[in-house]
Amino acid sequence: MPFAKHAAAVIMLISSTIGGAVCARAEEITQVHAALNGLSRADLSGPSPRLLVMLERWFPKYTEQGPCGPGTDLISSDVVCEWRAPGANTSGAILPDMFVSLSRRTLDSVVFWGEMPLNTRNWQCKRAVNKEVSTICISLVVPAERRARLITDWAALLARIAPGA
Repeated sequence: MPFAKHAAAVIMLISSTIGGAVCARAEEITQVHAALNGLSRADLSGPSPRLLVMLERWFPKYTEQGPCGPGTDLISSDVVCEWRAPGANTSGAILPDMFVSLSRRTLDSVVFWGEMPLNTRNWQCKRAVNKEVSTICISLVVPAERRARLITDWAALLARIAPGA
């Protein structure tokens, strides 16, 4: 009987640890989503203090080992960054929780896994479906023809990097 109690305690500890990591991860994703929703068109048009604070918090400055790199071979933006929520399994995870792209220090687009559209005042969002659903949101400060190009670019990139995701 003591073994059964010990095993049950270990299982509860593991479950609470995993559950806590999942909750913390979901909370962080919710915070990023809220921060993006809170950006105004002025914030999205240039390197405003609010945009810079958000980028510094979730996308540290580019380094060779950092989360950002040139977008030229991926999509029609200057830089593409990936973000993984704290507690994410980075050793086995193929895809990050979110991508963003920037051009000339403005935020062009955001891609979330799941259905997470941003407000329609500042964003044009499109649901993309492979085996998993993703949401591609393009800033409305980006000209219409470029928004269409970014949606096409992201859809093609997601199909290429996550064909079975």
